[in-house]
Amino acid sequence: PPPLSCGPPVNLPQPGSFTVSASAGGTAQDYLFNIHGVGADAATITHDAPVTLRVVDFALSAPSPASVTMAQGSTSGGVSFVVSGVGAFSGTVTLACPTSGMPDRSALPATVTLTFTAASNTPIATTAITISAVTSGAPAPKTQTVNLSVTVPAPNYTLSVSNSPQSAPANQTASLNGLLRVLSGYGSAVNLSCGTGAPPTCTIVPASVTPTVAGTPFTVTVMSGAAQSYNFAVNGVSTDAAHVAHAAPVTFNSLFTITLALSSGTQTVKAGQTANYSVVVSPVGAATFATAVSFTCTGLPAGASCSNPTIPAGTSGAQTVTVAISTAGMGTALIRPSAQNRGLGSPFWLWLPTAGMVIGGLARRPSRKRKMSGVLASALVLASAMIAISCGGGGNSGGGGSGGGGGAVVVSVSPHSASKFPTEQQQFTASVSGTSNTQVTWQVNGATGGSPSVGTVDSTGLYTAPSVVPTANLPIAVSAISQADVMKSDTAMVTIKAPTPSGTYTVTITATVGSLTQSTTAVLVVE
Repeated sequence: PPPLSCGPPVNLPQPGSFTVSASAGGTAQDYLFNIHGVGADAATITHDAPVTLRVVDFALSAPSPASVTMAQGSTSGGVSFVVSGVGAFSGTVTLACPTSGMPDRSALPATVTLTFTAASNTPIATTAITISAVTSGAPAPKTQTVNLSVTVPAPNYTLSVSNSPQSAPANQTASLNGLLRVLSGYGSAVNLSCGTGAPPTCTIVPASVTPTVAGTPFTVTVMSGAAQSYNFAVNGVSTDAAHVAHAAPVTFNSLFTITLALSSGTQTVKAGQTANYSVVVSPVGAATFATAVSFTCTGLPAGASCSNPTIPAGTSGAQTVTVAISTAGMGTALIRPSAQNRGLGSPFWLWLPTAGMVIGGLARRPSRKRKMSGVLASALVLASAMIAISCGGGGNSGGGGSGGGGGAVVVSVSPHSASKFPTEQQQFTASVSGTSNTQVTWQVNGATGGSPSVGTVDSTGLYTAPSVVPTANLPIAVSAISQADVMKSDTAMVTIKAPTPSGTYTVTITATVGSLTQSTTAVLVVE
């Protein structure tokens, strides 16, 4: 539609700029019209220019509800109103109630919700609260009114739980700590209960609580045999006529865990032996092990170690694992030197006179016995030879010089290193090349034959560790020195290990599953 008026007429002595004023009715909309020009020349040349006048506005709806009642020291319910544009309005609206503080609104229409908060000393009265809205260029703010009534608060209480969420392994309890406080002189008891979704065990003590200004505590004890989360509410209902109800939401997490049962009693071993303990591991909260289970030991004696079995995740049902505790020491093992490396108990030639006397004596016997005597004599000689062979007889036993072997003398000891416990034995062998005299002299730390403090070695290279670990516990040198050339030798290094001390030990076996641990104890006796 055209505007209601447009003018006044303008007379221009010559072409140039001009201003036209137009007015429209009270409706916000677009107004379309032409500006008409007529020339003062004889031809009265005319032209028209189309023009659009946009009239815009915004609207502020009545609040809903139009009145609200609230108690001292509380917050009201919401009061809503709508700010909307009229016509082609695209501006920003600034709101206030009664002062500024609400955010500006530019995306219209917009629904705004107000709440009012009264202090505990706000006067008891009904007040008309003015809500105003204004935009740039508007002749005046638009306003609406809501009636706010502040009243004396009704007796009430608050219900809270301070330590939610709580977690505990399945079949173990957790505690939630609650508090009831007085509001506005409340004086009745409140009955407490666990709401929907609570775990199978949910006990509140005391179940009926009278709130106080300082706060009256109560405890919620929860437990479940299933590994899962429980979201529920602790409910309170007053025992007065108003039956004031409040609820505190809480969460309890029942966690997967395990139990351990040691099926083995006290184990007694000698130092160097291994004690095996059977542990029955059962999943709790689920039929299968949700995560892998690992094992460790603490409280082990010196020199002992513990095996680390595992139960894979996904394994179903109770499982029996063996935890092996190994001690350090000789145990029951008996180290025997090889026969071919041991010297003769008596040189072979010492057997010959004995054999001769036996044979001679047999020869003097009566003839009827000579036949049997000959057989016996032959057997004795054969046995002597076999003993000599089996005991290493026939080896070179000569002394000094190269013996015409030619070349440099080389001594090689085998093995070149060893680790032994006290009194344990180690057979060393020495090979000599470059000479026909292959005999060697054995020493320990430079002393022929060794000593009690560092161990002894016999002529065959059989080393016996000392009865106690040397104080410094440095490696001990066992050397073979060529008798053909005393400047030629070779050395093996021996480390003396400390055995596990004898005694009775309580070892803690710990199973870890996720962030949880379970432990049992095993008794180990080392002799």
